[in-house]
Amino acid sequence: MKHFFTNRRSFALASTTVALLIGSMNLSATENSKGSSERQEIVAQAQVGRKITVKVSDAYGPVIGANVVVKGTTNGGITDIDGNVSLNNVSQGETIVISYIGYVTKEIPVGASSLITVELSEDAEALDEVVVVGYGTTRKSDLTGAIAQIDPTKKEERFSANATDLLRNTVAGMNIPFSTSAKGDINTDNILIRGTNSIKASNGPLIVLDGIIWDGDLADISSGDIERIDVMKDASSAAVYGSRAANGVIQITTKKGSSGAPTVTLSTNFGFTKPYEIRKVLDGPGYVNMRVNLMKAVRGNANEVNGVNYYDDPSSLSGSSLDEWMSFSKASGDPVSEWLTRLNFYPIEIQNYKAGRTIDWADLIFQTGFKQDYNMNISGGSDRTKYYFSIGYSDVEGFVVGDEYEAIRSRLNLETRINKYFSVGANAQFAVRNQGSIAVGTHYNQMSPYSSLYDENGIMKQYPFDNSGQDGGSNPLLTREYSDDLNKTYDLNTKVWGMINLPFDITYTLNIVNNFTSNKHYRHDSSSSPANNSGGDAYRHNSSSHSWTIENLIKWNKTFGEHSFDVTLMQNAEKFQSWYDAMSNSGFDPTDVLGFHAMGFGKNPSISSNDEVDTRNALLARLNYIYNDRYYLTAAVRRDGYSAFGQDNPYATFPTMALGWRISNESFFKVDWVDNLKLRLSWGANGNSAIGRYDALATMGNIKLLQAYASSGAYYTKSGLTINRLANADLQWEKTTATNFGFDFNLFGNRLNGTVEYYISKTTNLLLDRQLPSIVGVKSVASNMGQVNNNGWEITLNSLNLDIKNKLQWYTNLSLSGYRNRIVHLYGDYDENGVEQDDTENGWYIGHSIDAIYDYKSNGIWQTEELEAARAEGKEYAGYYPGDYKMVDVNNDGEYRPEDDRQFLGHKNPHLFLNMTNDFTIFNDFTFSFTLYGAFGGMKNYNYEHFGALTLSDFDIPYWTEENRSNKYPRMSERDIDAVKTTNYIKTDFIRLSNITLGYNLPSKFIKHIGLTSAKVFCNVENVAVWSPWPVWDPENTGGAVPRKFNFGVNVKF
Repeated sequence: MKHFFTNRRSFALASTTVALLIGSMNLSATENSKGSSERQEIVAQAQVGRKITVKVSDAYGPVIGANVVVKGTTNGGITDIDGNVSLNNVSQGETIVISYIGYVTKEIPVGASSLITVELSEDAEALDEVVVVGYGTTRKSDLTGAIAQIDPTKKEERFSANATDLLRNTVAGMNIPFSTSAKGDINTDNILIRGTNSIKASNGPLIVLDGIIWDGDLADISSGDIERIDVMKDASSAAVYGSRAANGVIQITTKKGSSGAPTVTLSTNFGFTKPYEIRKVLDGPGYVNMRVNLMKAVRGNANEVNGVNYYDDPSSLSGSSLDEWMSFSKASGDPVSEWLTRLNFYPIEIQNYKAGRTIDWADLIFQTGFKQDYNMNISGGSDRTKYYFSIGYSDVEGFVVGDEYEAIRSRLNLETRINKYFSVGANAQFAVRNQGSIAVGTHYNQMSPYSSLYDENGIMKQYPFDNSGQDGGSNPLLTREYSDDLNKTYDLNTKVWGMINLPFDITYTLNIVNNFTSNKHYRHDSSSSPANNSGGDAYRHNSSSHSWTIENLIKWNKTFGEHSFDVTLMQNAEKFQSWYDAMSNSGFDPTDVLGFHAMGFGKNPSISSNDEVDTRNALLARLNYIYNDRYYLTAAVRRDGYSAFGQDNPYATFPTMALGWRISNESFFKVDWVDNLKLRLSWGANGNSAIGRYDALATMGNIKLLQAYASSGAYYTKSGLTINRLANADLQWEKTTATNFGFDFNLFGNRLNGTVEYYISKTTNLLLDRQLPSIVGVKSVASNMGQVNNNGWEITLNSLNLDIKNKLQWYTNLSLSGYRNRIVHLYGDYDENGVEQDDTENGWYIGHSIDAIYDYKSNGIWQTEELEAARAEGKEYAGYYPGDYKMVDVNNDGEYRPEDDRQFLGHKNPHLFLNMTNDFTIFNDFTFSFTLYGAFGGMKNYNYEHFGALTLSDFDIPYWTEENRSNKYPRMSERDIDAVKTTNYIKTDFIRLSNITLGYNLPSKFIKHIGLTSAKVFCNVENVAVWSPWPVWDPENTGGAVPRKFNFGVNVKF
């Protein structure tokens, strides 16, 4: 991969230089300000302005980062690590305003003293102001829906490269798996909020960035730009985005500027990534011994004399002579070569065995990947204009050789109040992503340790043990050696808005959003590769997309005595359009050395293209009503239209209603240790539109027809078109309706708070492909049918366990959640008994969960005596041998039949989750935290992989032999065997120590001399350990390795 910077470390050096320059500038400014202050003190007797120091603290010690400003001016600053800030030219009688999120804002008049000491008090009402509810904000105490909040400032010490890292293991009911790629991206469909509602349509949540729907990857949003994240889990909260909100909404709000002097923040993070576990494969001797046992298990004990087997090692015979052993195959010559030939070794393997040469394939495939991440942001402003600008660079290597990712990203948020009636603003995010890397293959378990990487001429081999690919085992390093890949993406996302304050407390806001994406993906597979016999292959794929959104918002917010009203009206229109062009060629002549830079030199050109477009529009009306801070009502209705649905049903309506009752504010409620208690009940409907843009239309495909000439009868081929999908004008929205009951509480002086939720949802009009009879001529048609019900619960607890002022604070966040879905209806096909039919091909069974496992149940391993006893009773179990899996024979008839012996065993995915984070602050300077995450209730099939082609390697796992019996591990066997014999479901329950973090705030007496407001160093480890009955790899990613990450960082603020 070609990097933005030719030297990977050059950017680190450049960033460090910038940091030092800014630091020296601040130092110079500090020294100059000292001199200036001294001069001002001399003049102070004649002038009113002077220098003052404000010291800000709370109940636990100094408050770092509090905003201190002279009211009505831009004269202000941010408190340092000791809670201090100095302001110049402050006149007696002026007012100092001290504010910090989560605390009561204070205004202090300036008197004769030059030192102002302020102790801020926590304010639940202030904390409530940051909750985003869709097209607006509200106090947390006023919420009627299930919304969880994430404060990124509490995770600053846990290196989070992107929004996905911030979200993982934070919200009850939301589950995000590990990413194994260098980029760290996760398909949104794999992010689940409250489980699974749909069978085939997307189950992923809607992503909203600064109020606008985000269609990109979460991994493309820098964590350093995020101010807060709000996760809308219930239908009533998410219904304001009804068209795509059936699976919840993740709302991300980026940072904005604030009044006061400019603040510069620099963060430098670096570290390395290793695979959490590299499964051990058999070494040379172990591989040979495995082949001996495999051949004996498959081919039996033919030609055995006096206990000596055809496959025994000729160097350690007992009971038979070497001549007798050689006579088994009438062989002559070298006994070692004969023995290895009997074991199906290839000639190159025999050659390397005799020479004592082996290859550690895992060492060639896995690596310790280095990563670095740098971010700088500048924010500030005045009472009228506020700005925030950031720029960052990431360079990441994965734990697989060749897996690389590089990105430059930048953001600008700007807003200004032109006058008391009119405000405007703009948000822009630009990113360049480089994913042009070629990772090596990871099938190292398929490679023989006695194979060769290069041939005698030093050319990398396609098949390292010269088997011509008949048993697999292609070289996992080959593609990276002979291919070149360029894959760059450019993103620009902009939002321009204007707001007008109208009479009667009405505001009108216009949002105009434009998103542009351009990608070029070019690749060349060299003719020099032994796998390439086409004279080289190359392609150039160019794609681009543009989407725009126009939103009109009218809001009215008014309080009449004890009655509070908040009304929102919204109209929006959206359009998406994409363009894709591709060209490919092969057979380059005279050379393909220029690869994809000279596509015209090939002999087999091909060109294709594809353009797509869709449109959406929506109307929304919402009312929030509060009476006396005790009774709450939210009602909303949204009407959505989407061009992908059938022409008869492009629109759908999504209503919602929610009620709240704050019992703790009632006069009859007199419980001293209860600070807050509120009940919530909500109902709402949401839609799922995750289908192809043209699924409702009939589509055509190419067809070749064989016809005969009338005169001669000779056949010829004629091209034509045929329908490959039927249209469905009635195709409509998949709809989910859900009811949520919850209550919020704060106890014991707010030392313990939390929420409890229970929900029931029903998804109808499932978007499925209806299979059609073959006589129709097409396989399926997109249709609405079926129903899935889902219900679950969530518990969240936040506690202050220990509080010793200025010495130790210990906080715990604990969440538990569980869900269970059930298929109620499918296609509406009934048998002669009136029973609706299951879809056994896809594994969907009415009355059971979507991920139900219906299969044979393993009950250990057949031992020799057991199998003999069963057959003595007339139960044949034909085709089974000692060492095979023993299945439960439900009807006890001596045979395994799918219609008689399969049963429901459990679920493929976990349905119960736990998350616990503990945070410690020690002496105000040291911080320590760790997170435990658990998932329970899932199962997967694993047969210990003792079935394979006879020539391939295997993982180093015990296996059954007559001499080494086991009731867990089966015998070695061939790949092409009855699937029943490989059925062995194992629980994937696990508890993971997902993060350990240690941080230190540098004392201000050391950093203030170089102009720093605060400085923090930290280190953390992700994916520290996991405990699970699942025997190999990782229980969340059962098919391969997952990363363990070590991170180190420095965050400084000027």
